Amino acid sequence: MQLQSALTLFSGLLENLVFSGISLGWPSLQYVLQQEGYFSYLCDETNNNHTIIRNNTKRGCSESYLLDRFGTWIERSFGTFLLTLGCLLLAVSTPATSWLLYPAMISIAISGYTLLISNTQIANLVDVKARGFVITLLAGMFDSGAVVFSVMKLAYEAGYSLKAILHIYIWCTFCTWFRTFALMPKQHIPFPLPKAKLRYGWEEWICFKKSYDKSETDPILDTPTINDDSAATNITQIDTAFSDCLKNLLLWTNAFHICIISFRVNFYFGTFLTLIEISEDPSNISNLTNIFGIMLFCGFIVAPLNGLLVDGVIKHSKARNVPDKISLLRASFASMLTTSSLAITLSVFIVVANSILSFVFQLLTRSFVYGGTTTFLAMHFPQKHFGKLFGLTYFIVGTVTLLQYALFKLATAVDPTFYFINVGLLVVVCLTLVHPLMLFFLQQNK
Repeated sequence: MQLQSALTLFSGLLENLVFSGISLGWPSLQYVLQQEGYFSYLCDETNNNHTIIRNNTKRGCSESYLLDRFGTWIERSFGTFLLTLGCLLLAVSTPATSWLLYPAMISIAISGYTLLISNTQIANLVDVKARGFVITLLAGMFDSGAVVFSVMKLAYEAGYSLKAILHIYIWCTFCTWFRTFALMPKQHIPFPLPKAKLRYGWEEWICFKKSYDKSETDPILDTPTINDDSAATNITQIDTAFSDCLKNLLLWTNAFHICIISFRVNFYFGTFLTLIEISEDPSNISNLTNIFGIMLFCGFIVAPLNGLLVDGVIKHSKARNVPDKISLLRASFASMLTTSSLAITLSVFIVVANSILSFVFQLLTRSFVYGGTTTFLAMHFPQKHFGKLFGLTYFIVGTVTLLQYALFKLATAVDPTFYFINVGLLVVVCLTLVHPLMLFFLQQNK
């Protein structure tokens, strides 16, 4: 791997950790804001309202369209601007202007998914056999971004002011501006990589381009040469139309799969403080919040396990001369079945009010579902449509998540302990087995 490619990969992992997924750490920030007196008049409703804001931002497809239509620099500039703006609004907000938290968290969450989408293409820089691992590792670092607000909470409890912490973080966001134009392509990183040297990032600046041999072709704009290994990790080729992707039933069963599991995880996320206040000693709530934050940080450790599972199944199938299409279906079946099983187990522990095991399986489920979905879309659909399909999937996820607020309001009226709601969600989560079963029958019929 060339130096620039290595810098792009490692800086992308760090960016996903420090900037992309910070909105996932809302419980830790909420605890600090409550200590500062934010939304005291809303009491428990705050817990769910801001989770709705964070999840509702997944509905936007604009950043995905920007990536496919205008390229990486334009899409990332949009996301990075929103990141800096959101952090600035968060820093200038006060208990008296707590309404600023709404546009702040919306901007931060949208920017996070924008950066995540652009960073997914980094996996194209590595060996094809490790592509699934890298995609899930990137998604895992995104999940672990929740640790940022956990660190802010610890700094706040150590005596530092929230304003000072946020102002330092705002200055750090300018690193994403530098990375956008120095270590990311103006358009896209092709898959598979062209045989010629790939020039992107700072090498696309005008001052560097002038030094190139005028007869040299820009590899980013070249049509890549498909080889056997790359065909084994992307069964759809460049000429597949977007309308054909929409007609693929697997796209919609995958959307159903992630919608239900994401709703389960996010509803637990939104009712986290309420649940531990009901089932745990009040003096232990702060410690449990810290443990939860640490668990969220471990996403980058857990998520690659899904990638290793996918890559392992593909390698095992190829060793036995199984056709590429069936290999991918088998790998996706193993990934999705594991994810559904984890989600069902999580739902069981939530029903029995086991906080620590709920933390563990929340981590496992969330890491597997988001990394698995990203890998699924990257493997089964053309790269040129990845942004649109990713955006469409999360648009559906966000739309379904809107039901969370209505469910929360219903629960507070008729089921304040959330017991029967969680039992119902356990039943619904079992329906996600439809997606892996469809993958199983498809590969059996090939």
